[in-house]
Amino acid sequence: MPEELHEMHEHAEHAHHDPSLAPATLTMAILAVLVAIASLLDIALTRRKSCCKIRQRTSGVSFQAKNIRLHIDEAVAASVGIVETKDAEAATKVKEKYASEAERYRDEVKEIQTKATELQDEVKVASTRANRFDLGEVSLRSA
Repeated sequence: MPEELHEMHEHAEHAHHDPSLAPATLTMAILAVLVAIASLLDIALTRRKSCCKIRQRTSGVSFQAKNIRLHIDEAVAASVGIVETKDAEAATKVKEKYASEAERYRDEVKEIQTKATELQDEVKVASTRANRFDLGEVSLRSA
């Protein structure tokens, strides 16, 4: 066994100093660096995609909450006009308040929808890029 180890050591030293192996060694080093870069970029894009998906879910919850508030405010504003009151001026103020709140929520819902669409596009781009880096990494590893 020690003789085998000695022979392997000598062979490794010979191979290490063999100038004909320099191009292959350099090529392997370059491929290793490219695999590492592709892997890191893939990881970064996958994380970005995950963050965008989390933000999408959060905006979906926010959209639902604001949409519910919008409908409640619209219902209250509409019902104030049909309920008989002793103070018409106070009823008008309440109606205006809830109509104003409904309009604010309507704008916020539109804004959330726009952001959700942007996030969805960002997820698609990150997914496409991550898939390309996956393919590149696999190609480089098999080279």
